[in-house]
Amino acid sequence: MMKRIAILIFISQMSLNLFAQEANSFGRDKKWALAGGIGAFWCPPSPSFGGAMWMQVSYTMPSSLGVFFKAQHAATTKSLDLDKFWPSDLYHSNRSAAPWNSIRYGHENERQTEVFYLFEFGVERSFILGSRHRITPGMSVLYEHFCTWLPTHSWIGEVTLKDGSTHVLGRVDNGFRRNADSFALGFQCEYTFHFANSFFVGLRGHLFYNFSWIEGVTLSPVFGVRF
Repeated sequence: MMKRIAILIFISQMSLNLFAQEANSFGRDKKWALAGGIGAFWCPPSPSFGGAMWMQVSYTMPSSLGVFFKAQHAATTKSLDLDKFWPSDLYHSNRSAAPWNSIRYGHENERQTEVFYLFEFGVERSFILGSRHRITPGMSVLYEHFCTWLPTHSWIGEVTLKDGSTHVLGRVDNGFRRNADSFALGFQCEYTFHFANSFFVGLRGHLFYNFSWIEGVTLSPVFGVRF
C-alpha cells in the first residue's frame, strides 16, 4: 500500500514539474520581447496603398500588462491624372503664345509618394489561450513625421506674359517635398503562436488616428523572440 502511495506521489511530482517546464517553455517566464514585421499599408485620406516595416521592444509585468516602444516606416504611392485637376481648356490654352519655351507642360499619370515615420510609446495586455496562443491588444501615443513627394507640377497658378495676358498653368518644380509633424493615437491587436524556444510568430493589425481621421492602417505578420 505504501509503495503504491509512493508511486502516485512520484508521478504527481513529475507531472507538476513537466507542467511547470511547459508553462515556462512558451515564454511565460520571459519579461522582454523583441518583434518586427513587414506588411501592407493603407492611407485612407489619399487613398493610397504601399508597404510598412516596423520593430518593437516590450516589457511585460507580472500582471500581463506590458509597455512597448515601436518604430515604423511606411510609404505609399499613387497615380494622379492631371487632367482631373487642370481642365483641358485651360491646360491647353494659348500654347503657342510666347514665351512658352521656359514652361514645361505636365503629363497624365504622374505619381505622388507619401512617407510616414512613426515613433510610438504605449501599453498592451496579453491574454494567454492555452500554453501556446496569445491575443494582445494595445494602444499608444505616437509622434508622426510625414513627407509628401509631389508631382513635378503640383498646383495651378497664374502666369502673366510680357503682353499682359494671364494664363493658367501648373507651377513647375515648386514645393516638390512637403513635411509635417503631428501627434496621434495608435491602436493595435495581434495574435501570436509561441514555440518552446521562446520564438513566436503571428499576425498584427494596427491603425493610427490623428484626431481628425484615420491616417494609416497596417496589416503585417509578426516575428519575435522573448527573453
